[in-house]
Amino acid sequence: GWHGGQRNLAAMVDGSQAPPMLSLRVDGRDVQVEDDGSSLLEVLRERLGIRSLKDGCSPQGQCGCCTVLVGGAPRVACV
Repeated sequence: GWHGGQRNLAAMVDGSQAPPMLSLRVDGRDVQVEDDGSSLLEVLRERLGIRSLKDGCSPQGQCGCCTVLVGGAPRVACV
């Protein structure tokens, strides 16, 4: 899965660990999503509803349909 975000671990009331969270800025909006090993493409499309990204060759990352900017640099989101 994609692990480019900042991880935040928080203790729950019963003392167990909450799932790790990823902090992302998407189109100028700060969001947090659970880090469950999903690809960045899955997070953007399925959890955040951004459908402009396409899955053309997942998980090879060769076609470029899922290219996004990460820190100003292009990156395929399906791997």
